[in-house]
Amino acid sequence: MKLKRSPFIALIVLGIIIIGSGALYLYLVNNSNVFKSNTGKISLKKLVSLPSTTPAKLYESNLDGTLVIEENANKHPLGVMIENHPAARPQSGLAAASVVYEAIAEGGITRYLAIYGPNSADKIGPIRSARTYFADWCNEYDCYYAHVGGNYDALRDKIPGDKIKDIDQFANAGAYWREPQKGVASEHTMFSSTTKLYELVTTKKWSTPIRENFDIYTFTDDPKTTIAASISKINIDFSSPSYLVNYVFNPTKNSYARNLAGKADIDLNGNTQIEAKNIIIQYISRTAVVTAINETGWAMPTVGSGRAVIYQNGTKTEGSWKKTDKYARTQFLGSDGQLITLNRGATWVEVVNPGSTVTDN
Repeated sequence: MKLKRSPFIALIVLGIIIIGSGALYLYLVNNSNVFKSNTGKISLKKLVSLPSTTPAKLYESNLDGTLVIEENANKHPLGVMIENHPAARPQSGLAAASVVYEAIAEGGITRYLAIYGPNSADKIGPIRSARTYFADWCNEYDCYYAHVGGNYDALRDKIPGDKIKDIDQFANAGAYWREPQKGVASEHTMFSSTTKLYELVTTKKWSTPIRENFDIYTFTDDPKTTIAASISKINIDFSSPSYLVNYVFNPTKNSYARNLAGKADIDLNGNTQIEAKNIIIQYISRTAVVTAINETGWAMPTVGSGRAVIYQNGTKTEGSWKKTDKYARTQFLGSDGQLITLNRGATWVEVVNPGSTVTDN
């Protein structure tokens, strides 16, 4: 007896054959090292490179101990003068600096020397003029020194005399720009960036490695467990309420949030509050000086020794500072005379006159 073939069964069989053929084709394409091209010639299979899951090797930054790629760990330091007049606030770029020095510039107005290396900042400023003692601190790092002019004794004596790698805006205007603002004097409107300043340096063909006698501080990781702080607040009275600095310790982050003139000190790059891992109070006597063109200002003997107080991990260490010559790095010592080990991250050095009001609790 002859069976009658069902059209429905035939369609199912045909579908299975088509699906099976497609699967076999995909298997051969994806599991063979060769395949035939449209021309009929044998070609090598194109291999798809998957993203590497191997993390980049990290190195300790010479400036702040943070773990970064090798290029950034050894980056030549860049020092930038940033002003702190109330009309200049909030500033840009301070949060990206590895080390920041704050000291009186004239009268009761403070100014910053921000030292950059592993971190970049798309905008830095407002940038202002140089002073001799800020140039001294720049000497410690052999840094490229960015500023807008300066006092006569800094421009004519200190910077050329010490052969500082100078990138003054007066002679390098292309690396800087102004951002005029209604009601703000023009001296508060000059800015630059780490990219523009480092690009400028490449045109000068200076030697890029840090000098051989550059002393690298010793750094350590944050404690593995949260520490109960014995000192939670630090207050530094430079001159007036406009220059009253306050740091508040955050035990969860093991860092100090910075406040200025009674409110959070904000970096416009990211609109975040400035923080530091280490706060150093360095006591240096200052004397009033008048330059050859009758500019009034201050002189500070940065070479020598004196009292220092170091705050980290919510604790306070009474110690001292010592600097043997203008190119040496300042050493910060504990009461036992041993070098202080710093936490990885930003360090703020607050330079005050002996007798200045500094309190903590």
